[in-house]
Amino acid sequence: MRKRNRERTLRSQLAFAVVVLGTVQPVAHAQPGPDAKYVFNGSFYRYGWLGKEDVTHVFGPEYDSYNNTYRFNMDGLTDRYITSMLDLTNSGTVLSIDLFNESYLIARRLEGNNHGGGFTANIVVYVKGPPGTPFFVKRSLNGSVSVLKGTGVGTTAAHMAGVTVGLTNGTTNSNSLPVSIQQPRTLAGSSLSVQHPNDPQYHLATSYNIDAWGYTFQGLDLCFPPCPSLMVFEATSELTGTFEVGPCVPQQSELDNWVSSRENCFNYATNRRVGHYSHPGGPNDYSPFTCSTFEAKLASQGIVRTTADGDGCSPSGTVIALVLSLTKYNYGVGIDTYHFYRRNADGTWSHKPGKRPATDRDSSKDIITDPYMADRRRRSTDGRTFPGYTVFCGYYCVPCDFEMPAPPPGAPLPYSGAPSLRAELIFESAFENPSWLIDDAGIQQSILDMAFAGGVIEPVPQPSDLGYTGFFLTPEGGLPGFPDLIDVVDGVVRIVNDGVEEFRTDAGGLESYLQLLAINEGLDDIILGTGCPADYNGSGDEGDIIDFLDFMDDFGSCTNLPAPCGQFGNPDINGDTIIDIVDFLDFIDAFSQGC
Repeated sequence: MRKRNRERTLRSQLAFAVVVLGTVQPVAHAQPGPDAKYVFNGSFYRYGWLGKEDVTHVFGPEYDSYNNTYRFNMDGLTDRYITSMLDLTNSGTVLSIDLFNESYLIARRLEGNNHGGGFTANIVVYVKGPPGTPFFVKRSLNGSVSVLKGTGVGTTAAHMAGVTVGLTNGTTNSNSLPVSIQQPRTLAGSSLSVQHPNDPQYHLATSYNIDAWGYTFQGLDLCFPPCPSLMVFEATSELTGTFEVGPCVPQQSELDNWVSSRENCFNYATNRRVGHYSHPGGPNDYSPFTCSTFEAKLASQGIVRTTADGDGCSPSGTVIALVLSLTKYNYGVGIDTYHFYRRNADGTWSHKPGKRPATDRDSSKDIITDPYMADRRRRSTDGRTFPGYTVFCGYYCVPCDFEMPAPPPGAPLPYSGAPSLRAELIFESAFENPSWLIDDAGIQQSILDMAFAGGVIEPVPQPSDLGYTGFFLTPEGGLPGFPDLIDVVDGVVRIVNDGVEEFRTDAGGLESYLQLLAINEGLDDIILGTGCPADYNGSGDEGDIIDFLDFMDDFGSCTNLPAPCGQFGNPDINGDTIIDIVDFLDFIDAFSQGC
């Protein structure tokens, strides 16, 4: 696979004017519900003198922040208290947990030193889907329990999530133990028929208990003079991390949950949000670039062959489909690349074209009922289409416990140099897009002027095409005067700043200007292409008699059949996914002109 320098820069001194952004029109997206909902119940409590236990506060049922401080006022000493804090937030399938408990006591020796308290919490989990929906559990929690105690005979102890640390009093000392609950993504079972209290589309999956407490107990003072008049007893417990539960197979495509530019088609197909582009097998090295290479990579991660209907795939597995786009089938445009689709619960399919939002439409804007029959053409910079993802590799089953591989070596890192502007040519679905840095102050200012030249218009949906869909411009290194993102395609400029979108017409010709800059950066193979249909077999010539004979051979065996088809190339010259007389005429026309 050809490699391209993605870090070329236009060098110049940095100087630019700060441009005031105009009125920004917010765009609201209808967000579907999360994949899991949590219901909480629990109580804060205290241990008083002689071990008497009292509930001080009951909390729940929603996820929220729950804080409680109880102060003991005994013998005129007020530095006796219990502080318990629970911070619980839910997003998608993930519950974020931040728990803290401290029992603290300054006491006169032998005067009311029995003291403590804490909390118990029960987390009840409901997953989206009907009863019997397979669900997974994944936990990553870390913390510690520690104690500090003074003199006297007795015990100081702290407890968190099943881990207890204790010390026998007698000399000033301390002790601490780590708390770690690490569980990989695991198929945990199927949901029950019990509905969520206020949302019947969610059903009971499981529950999870957490308790934290601390106490001191001093039964007898054996201190020998000189003895301190006051003693400090302290027990603390802390825990932070995530508790994740959700359905193994998405019940809906939930496209609005997949708008992030940091997730690619493989992330979407496997339903794993990780915040960076991921690839089958981890490192994105595929040589030779064939279905068998990818199939071996997938199999190494437990993703194996199935059918479009998921025959042989567990009810907890997600069915995906893989297609390849080979340079020789796309007239030399771009590089060899791949793309994934995901089967929805209703039997339709959806996919995520790289940085663009997920969609359930193919290149003809039709609902995808089967990726094999879908229009998988790739769009060029001038609006034409190339045959695109002509190689259909098949259907595969992603198990519920599949863990996304680590990002490949050399994955792009945040820019940390001088202020600059990154231009990114949006062309790839799987791999990172080619990009370059613009340091020239004059070019930066021209880009700003062009971006804001047109008038504000109503919001326009982002394109869902495969292949070329414009440019992203993002400031790096603290570049002033620029919004967070300038996105230009199809005569529309989308400007994003502080999470708010504004749309303008591309009256300044920004997209055409960026195409010229891209050619100057050596990306002419994408902008202009380096091949043509006359070189049918991809041998790199200008179209010879062998290409003609190869085409005639493939056309004869593939007429009226769906693409991809053919032994030497792809006879679907016009990219309409059907090999017919129009393809024959188009090839004859291209062959007569040569490359």
